[in-house]
Amino acid sequence: MVLGSARRGVAAWLAAGVIAACASTKAARARAEYLGRELDGLVCGKSIDHAWSEARRLLADRGYPLAGADAKAVGKRGNALVAIFAPARATRVSERGSRTLETGWSHGLRYRLSGSPEAPGCHVTFMAITEDLTEHRRDSSRRPYRDVDLELELVRRLAPEEAARIEAGARNAR
Repeated sequence: MVLGSARRGVAAWLAAGVIAACASTKAARARAEYLGRELDGLVCGKSIDHAWSEARRLLADRGYPLAGADAKAVGKRGNALVAIFAPARATRVSERGSRTLETGWSHGLRYRLSGSPEAPGCHVTFMAITEDLTEHRRDSSRRPYRDVDLELELVRRLAPEEAARIEAGARNAR
């Protein structure tokens, strides 16, 4: 009798844990979807030069290695071995003024940063690339994912009032 009661208690405890985990996952997904929609529609009022400079600084502050002129722009020295063997790539600018750079590895991630000038400002996107756990320093087969939290951090630096508005809405997203 006591054993049956203990089993029911454990089962109830496990069920509550599963329900809480599902609710937490659902809330996190709703928040990420809300942030994605808000950030998609946001065109920063700053120039692409200003936003790009802040985005590089944000990545460097988080410990992601930058290459070439990007490393120098954030006060880091370039390393010839890193330049040869690391996946980090310095900023490339297209004919239309769009920019792309890739960082080196840090904490099992690296980033592809993309920016485009859009009147009256610009738009910047952070794509996280995960590391293959079976082959160190290789991209995993998993598709890169958009890091809306890092994008929101950039908006905090460039347009704090907009970031506050977006964050307030994110708290209500369900």
